[in-house]
Amino acid sequence: MVTLNSLFPRPALLQHNVIKSILYIGLVFSIGFTAVNLTQQQWGGAAVTLSMLFFLSLAIANVDRPERHWLVVIGCCIAPSVGVLINVTLQPQYAVYWTFANIMFFYFALPYVRAAIYNGIYIALLIGLVTAFIPVLEAVRVISAHLVCSMFIFVFARHMGLQHERLLHLATNDELTGIPNRRALTQKLEEWLAISDRHHEEIATIAIIDLDLFKRINDEYGHLTGDKVLQEFAQMMKERTRRSDFFARYGGEEFALLMPKTDIHEAVTVMESLKGLISSIPLCHGERISFSAGLAQIRADDTLESWLRRSDRRLYCAKQAGRNTIIADDKVQAIAGGQRKAPATIATGAQ
Repeated sequence: MVTLNSLFPRPALLQHNVIKSILYIGLVFSIGFTAVNLTQQQWGGAAVTLSMLFFLSLAIANVDRPERHWLVVIGCCIAPSVGVLINVTLQPQYAVYWTFANIMFFYFALPYVRAAIYNGIYIALLIGLVTAFIPVLEAVRVISAHLVCSMFIFVFARHMGLQHERLLHLATNDELTGIPNRRALTQKLEEWLAISDRHHEEIATIAIIDLDLFKRINDEYGHLTGDKVLQEFAQMMKERTRRSDFFARYGGEEFALLMPKTDIHEAVTVMESLKGLISSIPLCHGERISFSAGLAQIRADDTLESWLRRSDRRLYCAKQAGRNTIIADDKVQAIAGGQRKAPATIATGAQ
């Protein structure tokens, strides 16, 4: 389904302060042009600049709301572009000089590929108008200048976009295992906390996973073998978790699995299945490993710290219970070696 947000997506590298500055500068200039047009009784031009004022104000009011980024694009890019193109038909000898600024606006507010597409449409419309309203030689100069500017801006925006993607990958992925790191996990958990705050029926469960007796592998075979085990474990878990799950390295031999739209009972079943699969597959040097895990389902009053704290405490209980154990929050049964323990060993939902 095509939506306004899909037509005008947010770029990964979005500088809110830059966007705000552009919008406020556009607002000031639009007020000035409106005053000039009204003074000179240029009613058509005044109507155009007043319309631009309206859309710029709308964009400023929504610039901090990601779900309404399409309004920012309309106020920052579409409305000024349409306004300038209309002014080219009204005052071609003056308006043509303001057409250059709009080329840059698209690259500030949109991903560079989408910006190039809309920029191409803008220049195509501009070519049609310029050739119709100004002398041919001048029109060729204007069009050539626009094409050169557009190409240079695209190359620069693409370079910046690729650099940002590389830096983002380095910042959010674990170098050893290649899976998301704790920073990426924190961002994902905060997203789900925000979703849960807006839609109270949304659920998710976090599992903190710790490899049992991992220190023995390091001591017996060395740290390079320990690194290999971590890599193989991460790959196995990545291949066996669901598409909707988010698996990340939490630190050291600890990992985390976020299970969206999964309650604590379903999460226990998922983790029990994963535990059985992992323990049945030999890793480096034929070593078979097990893991312990603590599970906590998101609550209405949770913060990032409280959610992780409850899961960490359940993991501690699992390690104390003899390892190879899953202990879940909220009175869900603990599973050790595939056998359900007596309720007396269950970690409750107490903080």
